[in-house]
Amino acid sequence: MIFKHPNATAKTYTVKVVSDSGNKYRFNDSGISAETINLTETGTYTFDQSDSSNSGHPLRFSTTADGTHGGGSEYTTGVTITGTAGSSGAKTVIVVASSAPTLYYYCSAHSGMGGQANTLSVTTLTFTNNPEAPYSREVIKHNSSVQMEDGSFFVYSRAVTNYRYVISVVLNSESERDALETFYDTTVNGSEKEFTYVDPYSDEYTVRFEDQMKLSEIFKGKMYRATFNLIQTV
Repeated sequence: MIFKHPNATAKTYTVKVVSDSGNKYRFNDSGISAETINLTETGTYTFDQSDSSNSGHPLRFSTTADGTHGGGSEYTTGVTITGTAGSSGAKTVIVVASSAPTLYYYCSAHSGMGGQANTLSVTTLTFTNNPEAPYSREVIKHNSSVQMEDGSFFVYSRAVTNYRYVISVVLNSESERDALETFYDTTVNGSEKEFTYVDPYSDEYTVRFEDQMKLSEIFKGKMYRATFNLIQTV
């Protein structure tokens, strides 16, 4: 069983500038201003500044909070800037370097608009010679419906049929137990919740944890059983 976290992949943040105790950056209409985000080493991240609200607010990176306004300098490693903020096609793209420091995104023209960008290493968690029960796979069907508070039904569909994987695995030491617990805590509590699961047949799936993981002791201090559900997201 192998977990690869987080997914070092391409991701786009749609940037808007909102008035929230002064101008602030907001990503993907999340409702959170100047939020802390997680970037993965070797991952490619595009910050799309095409929206007109970005006019006059070019997004840049620094190793210092608030960038040049906080006494720091612009961070340019792996950074490519295209166009003018607020115009069609404007974007800042960063390919996060290995061992990159914690970064801060900021507006080069105005102070107090940005936030923190954690840079996470690509962690591969591998369990070898661990008995893993053949997982059960439950279909999450197309066109699932959810009843709303007003009694109406909201119907949503997926481009592909996804699955829920019910996993039960034996951990052969306290260190393996601790590693899995840390991995679980990071993915559930962090903003990057998806990761790659490689099953015993070497098939790979992009998944997230569902509900809580259960750990039980089989042999005191030496062997544990972990049970949890994974939801396929792609």
